[in-house]
Amino acid sequence: MRNAQKNKSGPRIGIRNFFLMRFVWITVFLSAGSAFGIMVQTKDEGGGFCERVLYDLVGPTFLSNVYVRFPDGDLQNLSPSTNGIYYQAHVNRKGTKVVFYGNESGPPRIWLSDLETGETRPLTPKNVSARHPVFSWDGAMIGFSSDFNHTQHLERIELMHGDGRPPKNCVRNIYIMDIKGNGLRQITTGPFIDQRPMFSPDGQTIAFVSNRDGRERVWTVSLDGRQEPVPLQNEGFGYRPSYSPDGEKIYFFTENNRSHQLAFMNLSDQKISLLNDFGRGNEHGPFVGYDGKSLLMHSNRGGKWEIWKVSLQDQELQKIGVPFDEALHATVSENGIIAFDVPRIHEIRKLLSQVKIMMNQTVHVFDDIFQKSIVLSAREPDTFL
Repeated sequence: MRNAQKNKSGPRIGIRNFFLMRFVWITVFLSAGSAFGIMVQTKDEGGGFCERVLYDLVGPTFLSNVYVRFPDGDLQNLSPSTNGIYYQAHVNRKGTKVVFYGNESGPPRIWLSDLETGETRPLTPKNVSARHPVFSWDGAMIGFSSDFNHTQHLERIELMHGDGRPPKNCVRNIYIMDIKGNGLRQITTGPFIDQRPMFSPDGQTIAFVSNRDGRERVWTVSLDGRQEPVPLQNEGFGYRPSYSPDGEKIYFFTENNRSHQLAFMNLSDQKISLLNDFGRGNEHGPFVGYDGKSLLMHSNRGGKWEIWKVSLQDQELQKIGVPFDEALHATVSENGIIAFDVPRIHEIRKLLSQVKIMMNQTVHVFDDIFQKSIVLSAREPDTFL
């Protein structure tokens, strides 16, 4: 009787085959979706298949405004409009001007906001994509990433998905100009995605992120053009470099145990060390203060993206309070003015983000199980038959 019932229920599947079959199906599903998105993606407009579908269905699903917080707690919105993506601001050392990038639609532009006069104006033309602006330490120059001098499809910022990176398969190089938008000079060349520039304190070098060797890492290049860009990392991932005021270290964030953590490199010996393991969540966007005693970062360690101040002496954390659900990409002036951006995300995008996180976690779980099954199989070849 038991044998008859067993046969009716179908063949028994071993534990190893059970997990392997599901791991394979999940991998095939994810790969097919990614491949389909790539196939329909126009070369440089950005966004990919999912972004285009979302935009056609519900309109913009990601918007952002740039704010400054003054030492007395007052806030000021610097965005030229409330219906665009204005992102990743940088306040100058004196706390008198802020640069950021964004637009309502079409290519992102560099904008300059004067905190003394209240004027905000674009510095780059309408038919050029430009992002990631930063001031030099003396405030006289602006470095940024752009597709100047390249013939390619114009990027549409309304399709941007929120991480601030340029579209895949595009060309972006590093440029500098003065604070009036004049004196444009190209610093890096080549068919690469060069982004996230940061001036050294002496104004002689720019650290930036590039995919020149196949993966996003931190590089440096001299402003006099006498040498080719030099990689600071031989392996691993690195993003958003920030110099210490003495010019002896570069801070950035990297990958560690499937999360993003702050790290720094001593330029004298190019040794990389993790700043600290603060525990939960990801840590992004280090910006070292002008006194060299602390840095600002944004982290989702509390379940949402918030701005934190990190002491470089004892690594003590202090949350920077702003009256928004989330805040990112903070920079700070000598007199304590903080520039940052506040995202506004459509509910459907929040739902899709949660689904993506769950799918990634599922893949990691099955990957761990798969790896353990291989080890067990090597030790006990008769265990899973």
